[in-house]
Amino acid sequence: MAQTTYTYSIANDTLNGKVQGGDLDDQIRASAIVTALAFVNTGHSAADNIDIVFKAAISAGDETILDGLVAAHDGVVVKPTLNVHLDSASEDDGKLVVVPFPARDGFKTFFTGAGDDLAPTPPASGRGQGTALAISFLASDDYSTLPLSKSLELQWSEPVQIHDGQGQVEPVAEWSVKDLLSMTARLPATVAVVNGGGTGNANVVPTGLGYNIIVPAAGNGGHDVTLADAVPVPAAGAGYWEADPITGVVSASPTPGLGSYHLLDIQVEALFANRIPLGQGTGVFDIEAYRVEDIHPNWKLIVTIDKYKVPSVDCDWAGWLLIFRPNTSP
Repeated sequence: MAQTTYTYSIANDTLNGKVQGGDLDDQIRASAIVTALAFVNTGHSAADNIDIVFKAAISAGDETILDGLVAAHDGVVVKPTLNVHLDSASEDDGKLVVVPFPARDGFKTFFTGAGDDLAPTPPASGRGQGTALAISFLASDDYSTLPLSKSLELQWSEPVQIHDGQGQVEPVAEWSVKDLLSMTARLPATVAVVNGGGTGNANVVPTGLGYNIIVPAAGNGGHDVTLADAVPVPAAGAGYWEADPITGVVSASPTPGLGSYHLLDIQVEALFANRIPLGQGTGVFDIEAYRVEDIHPNWKLIVTIDKYKVPSVDCDWAGWLLIFRPNTSP
């Protein structure tokens, strides 16, 4: 059964116009509602929204209970004193062995050696069916100018979080420490089209630095932006736009100038890995990170290999990634 979302307004549907997502989550789980709760998101699909996601549709009676829980929720932080027993692996001295799960609530583990197919044939989802994470160098390629550079481009159909991964080369003898791998997140320029009637949803503001910032307009702007194609650029709390971390939907920030993202009319490229040597004697290169990196569906992950050693036979690099994503169905 598919997850089902029930959306409420923080301002209009709660007792004090405030919400504490963790406490509301606890209240729902402790209620008489039969269907299992998946998670509670606040301020994601819209700044005022509470999105309550169940693992299946709930009954009319349970929806009445849910309405009452939200209406009675006062937004006051509850800090109970708990006696907690954790059934977990432990060392000989009794200390618990704890491994944190770095992904966002509601995201699932997904191992993949490819990006997504963004235009799949229904009912296929296209997940993991796009460009393979693999680059080949042929002995017959032109190596008259070194390095010979080859790249691939991956994209995902929904927001994902990259955690770690692995790359392998073969034959090992055809690879040198001078052969280098780089990985970047490419954020294409957002296109703003002139609206001659002054009814656009955006305005273009020059920065004087050779590019423009695109800011929201309330139907009276000089430009139009197709938000489904917009490319959010992290702005560290100084932007004009928000991007939903679950759906990727871009919307005007309710707090202009304090939003999480900018929209820019230039391409931005951010480094993940820069000039990593591929000449390991084992032929395997592992990446094990402790944090995750968010990738918006309109961003592109670019992998480039600069090959300096001229191979005597065809040789290959291939890899896979551990990512987290909200959906994993085929």
